[in-house]
Amino acid sequence: MNLGIKEYKIVYYIIIILQIVKLKMLIPLIKNKFKLPKLPSNYTSREGILKKLEEGFSEEKKLTLVVGNAGYGKSSLVVDYIQQTKVPYLWYSLNENDSDLIVFINHLSKGLKLSIPNLREDALELLISTINPIEALHNIIGLLIEDLSIHITDKFIIVLDDYQFLRNSEAINKALEYLIEYLPENFQLIIISRYTPNIKKLPQLKVRQQVIEVPLLDLKFSVNEIQTIIPNELRNALNEEELTKLYTQTDGWIGIIILLIQAYKSNLTIKEHLLNALNLNQPVFDYLTSEIFELQDKEIKSFMLNTSLLPKINKEICNEVMMQNVSEKLDFLKNSNLLEIDNEDEYKYNPVFRDFLREKAKETLSLIELQSLYFKIGNYLQKKEDIENALEYFLLGPNYAEAEDLLLDIAQELIDSNRLETLNKFIFRFPEEYLEKSSNLQIYLGEIYRLWGNYSEALEHYYKAEDVAIRENNFSTLGKAYVYESIIHASKGESSSKELIDEAIKILPDDDSYNLAFAYNKKGISYLFGDQIFESLNYFEKSLKYYE
Repeated sequence: MNLGIKEYKIVYYIIIILQIVKLKMLIPLIKNKFKLPKLPSNYTSREGILKKLEEGFSEEKKLTLVVGNAGYGKSSLVVDYIQQTKVPYLWYSLNENDSDLIVFINHLSKGLKLSIPNLREDALELLISTINPIEALHNIIGLLIEDLSIHITDKFIIVLDDYQFLRNSEAINKALEYLIEYLPENFQLIIISRYTPNIKKLPQLKVRQQVIEVPLLDLKFSVNEIQTIIPNELRNALNEEELTKLYTQTDGWIGIIILLIQAYKSNLTIKEHLLNALNLNQPVFDYLTSEIFELQDKEIKSFMLNTSLLPKINKEICNEVMMQNVSEKLDFLKNSNLLEIDNEDEYKYNPVFRDFLREKAKETLSLIELQSLYFKIGNYLQKKEDIENALEYFLLGPNYAEAEDLLLDIAQELIDSNRLETLNKFIFRFPEEYLEKSSNLQIYLGEIYRLWGNYSEALEHYYKAEDVAIRENNFSTLGKAYVYESIIHASKGESSSKELIDEAIKILPDDDSYNLAFAYNKKGISYLFGDQIFESLNYFEKSLKYYE
């Protein structure tokens, strides 16, 4: 087909608009996700399990699974393995935000590129450009693995830590299946999780003996291992029967053992209470956590409860959100062995003790105190441009008005970057009665369903948005609803499509550049498909001006 000047110009404008949109689709890289955690200062290497992990490089092995509850030393075990083998690696620490397929593949690809600078970005380009990433998943993973095969010929380890956050994502579990199936033999894929991953082919892999498993039973410390890490003073205070009771009570749970050591170092009288607890067969976990907490004065108790709810603990965030004498209190907790140094100027609680403190905070603090704290944390994170975590804290408050404002700031960006799962997750964190009254949230719900191909559900939400927008005289949202409705009607060949776009352009405020650009673009496309070339070019030019 020979294109004339006008046709070429139309194609040119479409390409420019697509490039502008594509730039908005880039997802920021959070480099802290790829930082190898530090081993505890008193860590004892577990040679037997390390040898088991080494078998993951065997030719027939496809996957290494390390599964167990919090505080059983899963991550420390794998960190020790990586440091001892000295094999190049990617460590990817996961959280709830990674449960979106787009975020997961983006971080996986870019994380690998940090370790392998020559790695191409074909997989990422396909991920960004495809309308439905799930349908293109096989090709996306295929491109990634093909590139890995070219650039990595020696051993390489990929670690996915805290996979329990992704366990219920069907899309990511499917991506993982492809990764397991096609990953070259010189790669070892290690998954660390509190629960067994929901990978459909996992039973088959186990039957074929293609999985190295480090289950909870292996992670539990033996009596001999416990003896090696307990301080001499405490070990000498316990006879063999009491040590056996300690092992039985803790069930080899290293998180509790470390908490016991920290408690003993901070207060020597705990030894006597511990012996009483053992003799009375009281649960050591319940005793230790409550006893350590109750031994502190009122100010330190309050400080511990508040800091346990922070996303990270450092002087800056503590000073910003709540507290006085921060340095003094942090030093006290550090010197009492109740806070560990995490990264540089950051601290962390023992994970078992942190979980206890968080539950205690929710029981102890009033709803007003919790709401105020979450609000301050959200504000701090917003200032730091950590928008999605700020949104999480506003929703925890709950501070719904602030959460909605923040979500509306990033909603279009999430759509442009195809992160529909993330947007959907955030919207449904609002209560139903709040959603019913929010025209903007209804619009974005409609967009999610439209892009998922569920047009009837999308229209239902657009109509709800219309009703609320009309009552509120919100012409920006009303015009937006008309534009999105017109797309669905156009796909069905209905003439009402052009009328809706004309009405949208008529009522959209002059300063609503994005939606006016979008409306003129859709109008241009409708004329283009009607072979009205000159008219379509006119509307594309108007659209481009607003996009710019």
